[in-house]
Amino acid sequence: MVCAQCHVEYYFEDEKKIVTFPWDNGVTPQEVLDYYEEINFVDWVHPKSGGDMLKAQHPEFETFVGSTHYEAGLSCADCHMPYQMVGGEKISSHWWTSPLKHMNESCMTCHRDGEEKLRERVFYTQDKVADMMARVGTVTVEAIDAIAEAAENGANEDLLNEARSLQRKGQFLLDWVAAENSMGFHNPQLAMETLNVSMDYAYQAINKAMEARTGVASPTWDVEIPKQNDKI
Repeated sequence: MVCAQCHVEYYFEDEKKIVTFPWDNGVTPQEVLDYYEEINFVDWVHPKSGGDMLKAQHPEFETFVGSTHYEAGLSCADCHMPYQMVGGEKISSHWWTSPLKHMNESCMTCHRDGEEKLRERVFYTQDKVADMMARVGTVTVEAIDAIAEAAENGANEDLLNEARSLQRKGQFLLDWVAAENSMGFHNPQLAMETLNVSMDYAYQAINKAMEARTGVASPTWDVEIPKQNDKI
């Protein structure tokens, strides 16, 4: 919990500027988002869409919770400040840095696949997350543009506010992954799941902005895909 005093998501409560952790509902991205929705918290107003926005800080701890390394019982220091011998004594490294800069001490104590293979795995994971972030970012910009265009053309304000709310949710989840500082590696599955939900919110925002402008709701489908017989 030493690292989690700072490397977390937080906000300043009211005018007193008291640092507050939004963990009443839990520490997942969606649970934190739900908390902010419940208290109607606003960090800033988007200059183009007019939406009340949230700014993720650096939620490394929340992202790490539930990951493979977390469930294995590791802490931040195990990877970022591994043990080393100094003067015949075993101490934690005082050089807090990327585990890739001292893989023999940080990674190879558990993994036996070789440094190069492990390095490739890290970059593979981060490249996948970076690619997904770029795609979600593109759709998010499209959502912002759609809302702004609808607002300029006298769209239905109630529907437009729904679109802004969807943009707020999606952009916060995108920002969560972007601000977390590991490019998804601290919890790859959570990072990809969060980005998928973010993209869904962004597409919903686009559709709602179009509805606000045209008065025509986008079609929806409620289709249940049957499971295949395992014997086939």
